[in-house]
Amino acid sequence: MGAYAGDADDGLQGYVLNLGGGGVFTLMNGTTLVTAGNYSVDGDELWWGTDSFCAEDEAVEQATYTWALDDGMLLLTPKGVDSCEQRVTMYSHRFELMEPTEVVENEATGSAAASPVGAYTIDVAGLEGYVLNLGGGGVFNLMDGPSLVTAGNYSVDGGERTWLTDSFCAEDEAVEQATYTWVLDDGTLRLTPKGVDGCEARVTMYSQGFELLVPPEVIEYEATFGEEFTSGDGIMVTVSEPVEFTPSEEVSAMPVWGPLDLKDWDHFVRVTVTWRNESGQGVPVQWVSVEDGQVILDEASGLEEMAGASLEAGEEVSYDGGFGVADPADVQVRVSLSSGFEEPPVDASVTFTS
Repeated sequence: MGAYAGDADDGLQGYVLNLGGGGVFTLMNGTTLVTAGNYSVDGDELWWGTDSFCAEDEAVEQATYTWALDDGMLLLTPKGVDSCEQRVTMYSHRFELMEPTEVVENEATGSAAASPVGAYTIDVAGLEGYVLNLGGGGVFNLMDGPSLVTAGNYSVDGGERTWLTDSFCAEDEAVEQATYTWVLDDGTLRLTPKGVDGCEARVTMYSQGFELLVPPEVIEYEATFGEEFTSGDGIMVTVSEPVEFTPSEEVSAMPVWGPLDLKDWDHFVRVTVTWRNESGQGVPVQWVSVEDGQVILDEASGLEEMAGASLEAGEEVSYDGGFGVADPADVQVRVSLSSGFEEPPVDASVTFTS
């Protein structure tokens, strides 16, 4: 996460890429929104889940890139083929990590950790799934799931927060800017107009309380192929020993839907993943990934998508999955154990190796 300025030598003076908490991002050119959407990071891979660069074509909206931070420079490289030309062109340039937003004291609360930077959800009926992301570098967006509601620039001065640009009311410059007071009270962000805000949509939205998203506790387990792993809460997972095979011509890559060039990987392996639920309640089947490799789908070879199902109490389910890998003798398969509904949030996983 962080805010990154476009390299002026590359012609990107004024561009800011904000990879914010809660998995939302914006790319701004000064006060103009260029693109926005959702992303996730797994190790050295960054996945664009939604992206208004190519939102009109779902087949190319998603893509996986590798990322590296080299002496403050964020370097993004497509992993395989990215058919979204605008995105490929933009991220072929370099973006430099900006200095963290200065932490100032909020006189309203006396809190020394007074920066409101963070990701916030709304606990209001009808607004489930909304996330307000106040990013470093003074950029923000409000997302409804994968859909962009509004975005723009903001600044903070003590207990005051000013909307500098805001697509809620961008058609009327006279009301686009407004100053609010803010208080972060026991994890709830409360925003109150300072004077009159003529932007009704903004007033209505920010009259709600926003709950700060808590970073998840990261728990990592290790297990051996063929061994049944027990998570401690009644969920058992087994991953069979990987077996090398030759995929069909219909093979495709996950999470990027589309054809996969078989030359992308030296080897392909398949495994059987088995979940057993003795927890006493239904749980979702979680994602499976591979270290230094690519999850693949190949219906002709009997390889399925290994997530998205519901596992009822007392039920057992198995999936055959496959991966493109560099070395079939050194395969590491990671299985997520988190439902996404834990309170407080938990990011738990188990990695299977030989």
